[in-house]
Amino acid sequence: MKLIEGQVAVVTGAGRGIGRGIAEELLIAGAKVVISQRNETELRRVAEELGEMGEVSAFTCDVSQRDEAQALCDHAVAVFGKLDILVANAGTSSYSPFLEMKEEDWDRVLGVNLKGCYLSGQAAAQRMAAAGNGGRIILISSICASAAEPNSAPYTASKGGVSALAKAMAVDLAPHRITVNAIAPGWVHSTSTSAITPEPLLTGEQPFPLNPLQVIGQPQQIGSTVVWLASPGASFTTGSVITVDGGQTAVLQTVNQRALGKL
Repeated sequence: MKLIEGQVAVVTGAGRGIGRGIAEELLIAGAKVVISQRNETELRRVAEELGEMGEVSAFTCDVSQRDEAQALCDHAVAVFGKLDILVANAGTSSYSPFLEMKEEDWDRVLGVNLKGCYLSGQAAAQRMAAAGNGGRIILISSICASAAEPNSAPYTASKGGVSALAKAMAVDLAPHRITVNAIAPGWVHSTSTSAITPEPLLTGEQPFPLNPLQVIGQPQQIGSTVVWLASPGASFTTGSVITVDGGQTAVLQTVNQRALGKL
């Protein structure tokens, strides 16, 4: 029997990168998966591809909108009969110097990254609590929750909020046997990171200098952590932020600078 056979999961932001890797690993582990994001064309294509791995349904959703987050969770129950797992992965970013940052960029990033976790998390938890069978909610944070990159105030603030929100939700939802945890990925191969990473580092021809393992993380490695948090073996884990970064945050900045030839 597979680790989470027959469980029903919703994954937001599942059209690419980490979200898609999470959906793949959940399917391999035996879950039925609803994938969601805003781009309907891309979402339908991904649903077709993932459908070869298991039972998949696609639902277009903007998680920063309450009605759409509620409709997403209703869709999961309507199609698969229940909702056991939510992975709140949808995210966006904006980079600019703090002195030049635009209010609309702040609102957009916080709306998707943090408010989206609140809205989708609340919608899922309401259905889990009503069903009375417990559940698992996993929020995707970032190592930027605890250490900022330059020019990234909205993203950093949003991910710090996500990590804190996981703890608050864990406390409030414990009486309903719903566990809530966050995962903080480091540098993972995705659409956004591949655009700024030299090709030899992406292919492994050269060692990746920012973590001790010297490799770039893969979306499926975040997915395997999600599967564990959704499994019976993680039933006593709640309110935690689990870092999955190849040791990136364990290394002193001076070591990174030497590796990049800056010292």
